[in-house]
Amino acid sequence: MTLRRLVIALALVVVGLPTGSRAASEVVTTCPFGSPTPGYQAARLHLPEGTDFLSIEPHGGRSGRPINGEESWHLAQGLVIVNAATLDLEAYRVESIGTAPRPIVARVDGTDVVKQAIPSPDGPFYHQTSRSRAGLPAGTYYIVGFGSDGSPQFPNDWWGADVRIGGQHRCTPVGRGEVFEYDNTDFEGGTQVYAHATGYAEEIELEHTTSRQLVVGLMDAGVQLAGEAELEYEMPSVSGVVEDEIIPFATVGGTSKFEASFSGLYPIILVTGVSLDI
Repeated sequence: MTLRRLVIALALVVVGLPTGSRAASEVVTTCPFGSPTPGYQAARLHLPEGTDFLSIEPHGGRSGRPINGEESWHLAQGLVIVNAATLDLEAYRVESIGTAPRPIVARVDGTDVVKQAIPSPDGPFYHQTSRSRAGLPAGTYYIVGFGSDGSPQFPNDWWGADVRIGGQHRCTPVGRGEVFEYDNTDFEGGTQVYAHATGYAEEIELEHTTSRQLVVGLMDAGVQLAGEAELEYEMPSVSGVVEDEIIPFATVGGTSKFEASFSGLYPIILVTGVSLDI
């Protein structure tokens, strides 16, 4: 190869290098979200021309504990980017970290025989899912972040994430709302025999009603070892089934209905998020 051809080849390699990063001179807007649990933050993002760069970088986390009670058994956190016109989820990251819920429950045909909280050692789980996007088309979006641990009582872990957007933009704070959280021990009816490490439930039900305009959150249904878990949901604008997975959701206000069944070791049914007036 001649020297001239070698120089041209090297130049082409150098030009092709910056594929996964942005040049230092390009502008990136960072919008931070986070607070102690339970908490939420919401912002409106207007993109007249769209953006070709978007990332969600979580930084919340849960510290392990030798003994857990009702106030400290887990951390659920999420950040979703919702199309303001359609309520479609454009990008998200949600995760559920911790242990199984603490109460012992014995219910037969809708009648509670036992329901009592008992502190227990950790039985750790980590459930997470995300959807990334290279960018967003022109439009208006809501960015909503939330975190919960089941109780405002101490200890309260920190939830949080940074949203990075190519270009110079403004994440305008919006919304007033409230965090909600339900686990399988909050469900009613049906049959449920549950302790920290094992459980069985059939046709247990829950309703969540709000007059607020926008509801976002996560649903988690699973077992840590052998077994299976299922959560059916019917929301005002979306319905479906969660089976041994964690998923985000966005819907309008109204009444959402849930029905769950599970059997196995370290089961978990969790519905949590934030209801907002935008």
